[in-house]
Amino acid sequence: MAGTEASTYPKIEEMANDFNKGRARDQCEKKSFERIYAEEVGAMLDAMLAKGMINIRRFAELSPEQFSTTEGEVRDFVDKVKDMCRSRQWTTQFPSVHIFASIHAMFRRADSQYEANDLWDCDHACAALPYCNAFFTEKKLGSTITQKPISLDTAYSCKVLWKESDILAFLETLP
Repeated sequence: MAGTEASTYPKIEEMANDFNKGRARDQCEKKSFERIYAEEVGAMLDAMLAKGMINIRRFAELSPEQFSTTEGEVRDFVDKVKDMCRSRQWTTQFPSVHIFASIHAMFRRADSQYEANDLWDCDHACAALPYCNAFFTEKKLGSTITQKPISLDTAYSCKVLWKESDILAFLETLP
């Protein structure tokens, strides 16, 4: 069982390639940031729904027929979360979804290619921005996080630094 679970996840390189194909399509269609953001949130919630239903059933050792919460009920919940996303009222309740979708939407609009390690960088941002006073990263992610329209550094009151000199200067201010 453990071996099959690992094989259900796509390889990071494949994910980056798929992301770049979608990015090229977005640029041809001239999609707005808001539309791309909504697509990112929807895709994340759909993936969470699918994985969550599987994990809940596995944890409880229930077949789909025995599972008391229907997929339709969970889908209704996901749709409510998507509505919250559209109204931008949910960034404090679901910061990692907001951060991940925002960064990915910005990457999808960018000229540069998505690299496999960008996924890990994004995960680190999701973990740090809502809970830390400072986040040290590399230039690509740092400049993405701090630019409009997302300005996640401001939204979460987290100093985002990527230049070594700025990081050292910040560290020297700490008691």
